Amino acid sequence: MATTDQGETPLIYGQNLRESVLKRMALMEAHRDDEPLGRPA
Repeated sequence: MATTDQGETPLIYGQNLRESVLKRMALMEAHRDDEPLGRPA
């Protein structure tokens, strides 16, 4: 994972990499059994 001290994007993390990854893992765990939204017709 790319990191920088210049700012963040969805693909480049800042100095809070650990917190961002832990938050993302918690969100994935919380929504593991959610039904997919699907595509609008």
